Amino acid sequence: MKNEGAFLLDWLAHHRPVLLGGAQLLSRGRPHHPRAGAARGEGPAELAADTVLGSLHAAAVAWRHRRFEALMRGEDWRGLFGRLMMAGPSRVLSAEEHGIIAGYATRTAAETDHGDRNG
Repeated sequence: MKNEGAFLLDWLAHHRPVLLGGAQLLSRGRPHHPRAGAARGEGPAELAADTVLGSLHAAAVAWRHRRFEALMRGEDWRGLFGRLMMAGPSRVLSAEEHGIIAGYATRTAAETDHGDRNG
């Protein structure tokens, strides 16, 4: 669970952008988001009516429900789910917040490069 949990937390944080609408998601390069069709004027009924997309979507939803039920049998997963329920919705980082993270990444890369040359 420990490796999977970090991945799941990262995935869920990126897939919970409830503060953005479909058009904004498309403008951010996320055309795979469920609301993307709505931004193009396609509603759930039109997408579900597509023979390929409709059946793929139904299969994906069924798998997701089965997988969630299986994960909730594990205490670690229930704990993670509880923490996610308590956390606020995802949002886009401000330029300042992005700069803070990028600064740490740049410093870490520089330290790693410096260490590689001296090692």
